Order: sequence, then C-alpha cells, then structure tokens
Amino acid sequence: MKKTIVTLSIAAFIACSMTTASYGQQSVGKIAESPVYKPVVKAEVPDPYLDSNITKSDSTVNYTNFKSDSEENIASNAKNLATLKTKKCSGNVSDTTAFQNKVEDLDKQNNDLKVKLANYTGNKCNEEFNAFKNSFNDDLESVTNSIFELAIVEKK
Repeated sequence: MKKTIVTLSIAAFIACSMTTASYGQQSVGKIAESPVYKPVVKAEVPDPYLDSNITKSDSTVNYTNFKSDSEENIASNAKNLATLKTKKCSGNVSDTTAFQNKVEDLDKQNNDLKVKLANYTGNKCNEEFNAFKNSFNDDLESVTNSIFELAIVEKK
C-alpha cells in the first residue's frame, strides 16, 4: 500500500513538473519570429598567422612573460641554494662533503640556466622558441626538484 502511494505521488510530481516546466516559453518557431530575438553574429577575429603584427606582438609578450617567470624561478632557486649552503649536514665528513658538492653542482646548473636564458637570441615567435622553452622548462624543473629533494634529505 505504501509503495503504491509513493509511486503514484512520484508520478504525479513528474507530470506536474513536465507541464509547468514549459509554461511561458515560446516554441522555437515563435522565437525566430519574435522582434526581441536577434541572432548572434560572430565577431571577426584576426587570424594570427595572417596578421604578422599580431603574431609578433603576442610572441613578444609570450617571450617576456616566459623570461620574467624563469628569472623569478632561478632567483628562488638561488635563494634556496644559499640557505642550503649555510646548513650543516649531519653525519660524517664524507656525507657533508657529498652534500656540499651536490649544492655546488646545483648552483652551477642554476647559473648555467641563467646564462642560457640571457643568451637566447633566437626567433621569439616560432617552433624554435617553443623547443627552447620546453627544454629550458624541463631543465629548470629538474634543478628545482633536485634542490627540494636535497632540502628534504638535509632535514632528515
């Protein structure tokens, strides 16, 4: 008995919902004839491959953003390395020497990345730049991860 009442009430609710959901709405044909309806016209967007001025300015902004972000990451790495240089590695002399050598190596890699970024003179709006950017980001990520791993090992 309860199951029947619940089923009928759900069916009644669904029927009411369906009839009231379309109340006050016009059919598609009436919307097209309505004076309020205006079709959306797509604005013409210039093709960046056809307009070289847009491509050059966009790529210059892209390069500038890439360079500033990379310089910030390199500076952050340098700061973290300076902190690691002041820390003393707990353990014997060989562990301390190995730790210091790793910090020195990472510092050299970080400085090499800084020089590599400063010396990039290639085209800033083609596949050559994208290849450089991908390679540089991989190297920078590798150095950053190594610094954090070294910091975690040093804390243990």
